[in-house]
Amino acid sequence: MPIIESTYHPNGFYGNMHYATIYNNTLRPVKLDYDQRERLELSDGDFIDLDWKFAKKPTKELLVMLHGWEGNSYSLHVLGMAKHMTEAGHDVVTINYRGCSGESNRLFQMYHAGLTADLDEALQHISKKKKYTTINIKGFSIGGNILMLYLGRNKNIPPEVKAAMAVSAPNSLLHSCDNQSKLKNVIYAKNFLRTMKKKLKQKALEHPSKIDVSDVKKIKTLTDYDYVYTTKAFDFKDPFDYYKKSSSSRVLKNIEVPFLLLSAKNDSFLSKKCFPYEVAKKSSTFYLETPEYGGHLGFSHTKDMTFNEERALDFFKKIKANGRNNI
Repeated sequence: MPIIESTYHPNGFYGNMHYATIYNNTLRPVKLDYDQRERLELSDGDFIDLDWKFAKKPTKELLVMLHGWEGNSYSLHVLGMAKHMTEAGHDVVTINYRGCSGESNRLFQMYHAGLTADLDEALQHISKKKKYTTINIKGFSIGGNILMLYLGRNKNIPPEVKAAMAVSAPNSLLHSCDNQSKLKNVIYAKNFLRTMKKKLKQKALEHPSKIDVSDVKKIKTLTDYDYVYTTKAFDFKDPFDYYKKSSSSRVLKNIEVPFLLLSAKNDSFLSKKCFPYEVAKKSSTFYLETPEYGGHLGFSHTKDMTFNEERALDFFKKIKANGRNNI
């Protein structure tokens, strides 16, 4: 019954879900420069960019990271984790989703909440070319959903993948999308739409036969975006078909790699459907930790480290030492 009783107790304003969310995602001071950008050419003719940060000493251990929606390798939640993992002696690589690395990708298709093919190609590339013996993976927000979907339905996971973790993952997309439309999340939704529509206008210029700028201007909600773009670009029947097929909640029970899901109960992005207690109770590999506070990718802890960074370091260390038992 791997449900973990959380020890996270925030101080002061960090108990407020909005303050915790906004501070850690937009205001927290984190400085990190990557050592290398690698362009990975994909099998469909497109590309993704991988940003690498190396530990001071050569290592056979690597952390692969998946950023949140409309984020990138320079998102604060990614930079903070990269800083602490490299200081702990691990190399780090962040996968920028298509169109998220500062350059428009070639194809009309960018990314969506259930696109696992690019993660698979990246991991297969790393497994064959980079000679790591231990690969851990961490997904933030929508990156956590992509990660869990990949692990739950993929039978060809590289053997070097030893453990994985997701933070604030909306694993039930329909219910999370409903939450995003509520008044409490209006500022977040507008920020997402601002960058999403900007990218989509660029796609309309690059692929005028597939979408018109006038259609982009009509988008007012995240579901509108999925009607106008996601369903057409990725051949879903409608947004609800997309949400159903791309939700990792349906495959969590199939995850065999030791896995930790950390989500705060006061995360305004998540619905009750995003807390898979029954899956964790019946699993020997799927660990669930649900502190009362933390907001969305919040979890402020000390001046230099968030609680979710500390938990990742601890979880991966224990898996290395003890396997999937005694976490």
